[in-house]
This record gives sequence, C-alpha cells and structure tokens, in this order.
Amino acid sequence: MGDTAELLKLITQQMQQQAQQHKEDKERQQQQMEMQAQRLQQQMEMQAQQHKEEMEQQRKLMDLQTKQYQADKEQQSLHHQQQLDVMMEVIRDPAGAGVATTTVSSAIPPFEAFDASSELWPDYWSRFQTFVSANAVPDQRRPQVFLTNQDNTVYRQLSTLATQMSPPREINSLTLDEIVNFMKEQFDPKRFTVRERFKFWSDMQRKPGETLQELAARIRQDAATCDFPSIKDPQDEALRQRFICSVNNEAVLKALFKIKDDDLTFAKAVHIATETEDAAKVAKETVFGSKPRPVHKLRARDIKSSKSPRQAHPRVSVVVKTTRLQNAGSKTLTVTGAKSRDT
Repeated sequence: MGDTAELLKLITQQMQQQAQQHKEDKERQQQQMEMQAQRLQQQMEMQAQQHKEEMEQQRKLMDLQTKQYQADKEQQSLHHQQQLDVMMEVIRDPAGAGVATTTVSSAIPPFEAFDASSELWPDYWSRFQTFVSANAVPDQRRPQVFLTNQDNTVYRQLSTLATQMSPPREINSLTLDEIVNFMKEQFDPKRFTVRERFKFWSDMQRKPGETLQELAARIRQDAATCDFPSIKDPQDEALRQRFICSVNNEAVLKALFKIKDDDLTFAKAVHIATETEDAAKVAKETVFGSKPRPVHKLRARDIKSSKSPRQAHPRVSVVVKTTRLQNAGSKTLTVTGAKSRDT
C-alpha cells in the first residue's frame, strides 16, 4: 500500500508539472500573439498614415493644376476677348485702324526662331502662317513680326541682303515676299533635289536593332526633302536616279548635284557624266603621260636556264677584311678588300 501511495504521489506531481508547463506555454503563445497583433496594428497605422499623406499630396497637386488651368483659361479668354474687341473697333471705326493695329501687335505672343538644323523651312513657314492667322496679325505687320522672332544669324543674313539690294535698303523695309524668297533660296533643300533623292535611294539597308515603325518613320522623314510629288516624267526620273546611284564616281556625282532637278534629265545626266569622266581621263594622261611602260619578255633560253636553282638564283657572300687603326685615341673600321663566291 505504501508503494502504491508513493506511485500515485509521483504521478500526481508529474501531472501537476505538465499542467504547469502547458499553462506556461499557453501564456507564452498568448504573449507572442499579442506582440504580433501589436506590430501588425502599428504597420497598418503607418501604411494608413503614408496613404493619407500621399492622398493629401495628390490633392494639393490636383488643386494646383486646376488653378493653373483656370488661370491659363482665363488668360486665353482675356486675350481672345481683347482681339475680338480690337477687331470690332476696327470694323466700327476704320479711321482708328492704326491704333487697333498697335494694340493687336502688343498682344502677339512670341514665336520660336527658325533653326535649320532641326526643322525644314517649308514646315516652319507653314507654322508661322498658322501663327499669324490665329493671332490676327495684319498683313502690313507680318514682316516685322517675323524679323522680331528670329535669332541673330538669320537677322544678320536678312540685313546683309537688304544692304546688297539696288538701291540699298533697310531691313525693316523688306516685304514679306522678299523675306520668304530669301529664306527659300538659303534654306529650302528643294534646290538640291537630285542630291536628296540620291541619298534617299542609296540608304536602302535597315539599321541594326531598328524596328519596323522606326524604319517607316525614317523613310518618311527622308522623303520629305525629295519633293516626289513634283515628278512629271516618272520613267525619266527612274532612269536618271538609277544611273546616278550606279555611277560610283565622286567627280561625276559632284557635277550632277550642281544641276537643278528641273534641268537634269536622264540624257543630260549621261552627257554630263561622260564629259566629266573623259575630262578626268585627259587630265590624267596630260599629267602622267599616255605612253605605256615597257614590258620585258623572257626568252626561251632564259626560261630553260632558270631550271637550275643554283644558276638562276646564285647566293653571293661577301668576305670583308678589316684592319683596325688607331688615330688620336679613336678606333676606325676600314674595308680593305671584298670578293664574291657561289654557295
């Protein structure tokens, strides 16, 4: 009985220990869960705060953009209203047209200067015409508006043009037609249509890594300077361009590129190319001479005698006797004799 009571006591103690351990584990897990819940709640609060700040920034940005849009719209409306008032004033009082013109000119916004490296002259001129029409610029003020919006280079060129006219004139007295004609002459690539079409048909390869859309865009851009709609005789144009692309002569290409497109037919291109090549040939013969250089022929006995390698190609060695002389403390090498022998 005593052993049984002792055993029951031990079992009771083990069960109590296990219950205590289980209780402690459960409390520890509860603490961990509470800590995880707190961290999760903190993260959610931080994310909510960040989201709130981002929304506030977006709202401020939208408010700023809305205010800017409204200000621009009001400014445009005011500008259009001013133009409309001026036009109505001109219609009502023709005598005050000079005052009205001054008001319109003062309200004209700036227009970007012409840059030949980034834009073709026809495109710039088309945009300028749209600009002056949209801003109701009178015809008599358009030359001054054009000159005012150009950079120093173009303005100086136009000023030089005015001084070279007969009689010399001031740049402000140039008409719009005179300015446009000068700009066409200086910057319109249609004068060199032959060269532009040569470049267009010579560059036929697709560049490495170039997409089809990029290829198509490059072809359209290159075709803009070729003036294809002006072709009157497609067959003669095709023959001429095929001939120019196949010439492969720099002097001939330079001579052909100097001719305007309207003056250069296929027959004339062939004629100019022939004359240029003949002139180059005659000049070369004149400078270097036309006599052919003599050619030494081998006779039969010379060919037979060349069968012996020792006879055909003798090896020569030179035996040099030297004598050392001492003169004023320096050594001098003197060749006293030499002879050759076969090896």
